Parts: sequence; C-alpha cells; structure tokens
Amino acid sequence: DEMELVDDEDGSDAETEDDEDVLEEGAEDERPKERLGRVTDAEIDEVVQGKKVEAIMNIFVSAVRELGYNIKEAVTPQSTRKFDDPALVKNALRKISRRLGESLPSLLNKSGSFKNTTSKIQIRRFLTALVSAVTEGSNDAVLVSTLLQSLSPFVPVLHILKGVTKTVLKTALHLCTSGNEVIRLAAYGVVRAIATRAAGTRTMYQSTSFKGVFLALVRTAHHYNIHNLPILGFLMSCVVAVSYTHLTLPTKRIV
Repeated sequence: DEMELVDDEDGSDAETEDDEDVLEEGAEDERPKERLGRVTDAEIDEVVQGKKVEAIMNIFVSAVRELGYNIKEAVTPQSTRKFDDPALVKNALRKISRRLGESLPSLLNKSGSFKNTTSKIQIRRFLTALVSAVTEGSNDAVLVSTLLQSLSPFVPVLHILKGVTKTVLKTALHLCTSGNEVIRLAAYGVVRAIATRAAGTRTMYQSTSFKGVFLALVRTAHHYNIHNLPILGFLMSCVVAVSYTHLTLPTKRIV
C-alpha cells in the first residue's frame, strides 16, 4: 500500500471558523444566469479584466473539466462550457489563476478575512479546481508548475477555508516526488510557504509539512534506483530546508 504523506489527523483547523457558506452539491443558484455558448478569447479577456469572481470561476472550472479532469462540485451549464479553440483552455487557466492572485487583496478586509461569503465560496472553488488540475495534469509540466506558482498569494488565506490547507499540502507533497524537476521545485515552493506561514500558529501544519517531506523521502528511498537519485537528493535538501521554517525571516534567507 502507498504510504500516506499526510494523515487525516495531521494538522489542525484550530484557526478556521465553521463553514456555513459552502454551497451544497446540486444546490440551485438563483442569481442571474451568465451567457452560455462557447468560451471565446475575447470573453476570457473580458472576465479577467472585470470584477465578477463567479463568472471568472465558471470559466476556470469549465476549462479544468474540458481537460477531462474531475471536480467535486455541482455540474451546471455555466461550469461545463466548451471553448471556441482548444488552445484557449490552458490559456484561460493561466490567465485566471494569475488574475485571481493579483485580485485577492481586494477580496479581503483589514483583518485578512474575506469581505463576503460569495468571495469565500469562489476562492474555495478555485483552489479545489486547481488541485484537480495539478493532480491529474502532471504530464504537463509547464501548466502544472505555473498553477502551483499561482498558489503563493493564497497561502495566507488557506487556513480560513476548512480542510483546504490539508488538501493543498497533500497534493504539493506528492508532486515533490515528481520525475520532473520543474514540477518538484514549484511543489516544494508551496510546501515551504505553508510551513512558513504555519510557524507559531495553532494549525500544526509546520510539523505536518516536515513530516510529509520526510515520509516522501522514505517512500522514494524504499524504491531506490539510478532513475530516482535526483529526486532523493532533492527531498533530502527539502527536509533540511523545511526544518528551518521555524526560524526568523532574516535567518531563513541565508539557509
């Protein structure tokens, strides 16, 4: 059996308020419906430049589904649209993930919480869909690394969304063992960011990150061969680096 890098009891949602705002799967949305039809390049640019987060997310989810990846949310006409050109699918994922990261501060209040329920729901949708894309699309190193890098702005709010930190961390840890160096580096960036953010908090995700990287090293070493030697060396460096995330920022910069 494959070793779990993050157990169910690892980490903690101690900082997270109870979610009373998550739409149930299949729930009816009574808000005005968006236009349907095929997604065009002009529409992608329009929603990316606009302020309608739900419209942006419907295109993002449609793009992930267009690639054949499964997303655990209700299937609606708005989130299962086809694209005018196959090349637009990955382009939409890149543009939207970058735009949401840039727009995130405008969705938060001064305390770092979401200003409203709608924004919280849509960012949860984004993170869930992104995890599906990087998990199932690991054969596309450029897309996966780009999406992983786009997670950086969201690390400070992961703990607000119950269960999301664990899901993102588990996904990133598994990708740290990827045979592709670009994906490994991008995935480790997510793991380190989560560990650094968690240092000194009640979430326990700093120790969970260290444990996960160590278990990834053990699991990879168990199947040692000449082909995974670069992965082993990478994971050994990660173990050392994650162990320093409890130090002060000036110290971490020289590690």
